[in-house]
Parts: sequence; C-alpha cells; structure tokens
Amino acid sequence: MPTPTSFGVRRGELIAALSQATDLAMGQPVEFALQSCLLATRIAQQLALPADEQAAVYYQALLRYVGCNAETHTLAALFGDEIAFRRDFARIDMGRANEMAALVFAHLRRAHSGAGLLGLVAGVAHGLISSRKVSAENIAGHCEVAERLAERLGLNADVRRNLGQIYERWDGHGLPHGLKGEATATAVRVVAVAQDAIVLRAAFGAQAAWAKLRARSGSAYDPRLVDVLLQNTERLTRGLDDATWDTVLVLEPLPQALLTEPEFDAACLAMADFADLKSPYTVGHSRAVSVLAAAAAPRRASGCRRPMPLTWPAPACCTTSARSACRRVSG
Repeated sequence: MPTPTSFGVRRGELIAALSQATDLAMGQPVEFALQSCLLATRIAQQLALPADEQAAVYYQALLRYVGCNAETHTLAALFGDEIAFRRDFARIDMGRANEMAALVFAHLRRAHSGAGLLGLVAGVAHGLISSRKVSAENIAGHCEVAERLAERLGLNADVRRNLGQIYERWDGHGLPHGLKGEATATAVRVVAVAQDAIVLRAAFGAQAAWAKLRARSGSAYDPRLVDVLLQNTERLTRGLDDATWDTVLVLEPLPQALLTEPEFDAACLAMADFADLKSPYTVGHSRAVSVLAAAAAPRRASGCRRPMPLTWPAPACCTTSARSACRRVSG
C-alpha cells in the first residue's frame, strides 16, 4: 500500500490559522494568540521548562479558546453581543464577585435596553438568575469541544488535558474542575498569565497591567510566574506588538513535519465542524455542503440534468455538552 504523500502544510500553520479565528470570536485583535504564544514561550524558556512542557505551552497559547463556539449561541441569547461580552470578561478578575456582577449587569442592561422599563427589569432579572448556571455549563462545554478538536488535530494527551483546564485558578476557585495550585498543568498556568498580560496591557497600559497582575498574584495566578514576568518585563515583552505569523511558526515544537493529504483533510473537517458549532442551526452545515458539492461536481461534468436527492446522514460532529449548550437559552 503506498505511503500518503505530504500536502505541503504543517500542523502549526493550521493551528495558527485557527487561533486567528478564535481571536475574532473572543473580541481580541487578530494577532492576540500569536502575541500570547510568543510571550508564554519566552516565560517557559525563562523558567527552563523541559522541551515537552514548552511544547505544551506553545499549543495552549494558540488553542486556549478553540472551543469558544460551543457557548456562542447561549451567550448571544443572554447578552446580545457575545463578542463584546467576551472582550470585557477577559479584562476582569472572574474570582471577584463584584467585578463579575458588574460585568453581567452592564451587558444584560445593554441587551434589553430597547425592551421598555418592564421588559428591561424582567430581562435583567432572568439573566442574573440564569447566568451563573449557564457560565459553568458553557465553560464545561467549551473545554470539551477544545479537547475533542485537539484530538482530531492530532495533538497529544497532555495538550488535550490542558485544554480542559482553561479557566482554572491558583486559588482553586476556577472552572471547570476547581483545581488548586500545582494541580493545574504548568502550561495552563503560564498561558493564563501571558494572555492576561497581553489583554490588560492593551486595555489599560503597561504599568496598570503589571499592577493588576501583581494584585491577582496568589489568587488567579501562580505567584512564581507573575514574579518571573514582572522581573523581566522589558526583555520578555520586547517586540510583542510586532509578532507575526512567521515569528510564531519558527517556535513550533519539533518535529515540524508536513501533514499528509488525509491528515490535512481531517484537520480541515475538524475546523469546519468548529465553525458550525456557532449556532444549533448550523451544526453539520459545512459537512452537508461538502457532500452536496462533491456529488454535484461529477454530475455537472457529465452534463446530467436529473434532480439530485438532497439527503445525507446527520453528522455526529459535536459533543453532548456542546449540543446541550446550544439549547440552554430561553428557559
């Protein structure tokens, strides 16, 4: 049996492309994940982490939010503009109840601003009651989708495990598992500091960002990692704003092998399923379009004019948590 030939595309290129899609979905600039990857990798190098842990940091930084589409429909139903909500959520300390309450209230009020006084009060009240439960369920679904996609992209068990811990905190008050301290994977802790540093610096300026990181040290973040960043900020953040696709691809862990054609096709299918999770009404859409297009092409070439049956098997392309996340809306 012949060996599949390489397709001329590296796995790192596909993952970098996927990271730029998640940047937009999270309300961040297109180079956010690339900058985060560069900073997180530098922190890992400063810590002299083993090669396998540095590789895990690299993939965690690019793929941390890859499961975001699992929660999009529910967030949009609650808050209207889910992208603005995610952007503002990234700036707060989710472990502080007053910050979370203010964020949720502000976005609920904006979402119901055109409903009249009674509609506004009812909408905000319903949102406040349901948002806590929805938040925990959404993050669980987000993590599950991220782990499944990482598996389909051919990434190892450590990378998949890390994507199931995206909102864990040093103090144990995070989600989805409430892991505390070093029970959370090193890569998850490094990327949490790096990505928040990028977000806070862009939103508030460098000095205010460093102050916020210091204030959250020991609660949201591993204190050792905050110390490493704040003691080496000039060197670790040098050139971050100029981070490019090529800068990050150079850092891709070895071996930087080319995908075979079947591997490339499987990765593209995984990315299509990721895109379709944005709404319960589009789950399986890309697969169905590809089936239809593949069936139509030879008929067109042969000049066949008979009507084509528009039936195809329903795809089982998302997880139980992701499917249920799409239904947790109106109550």
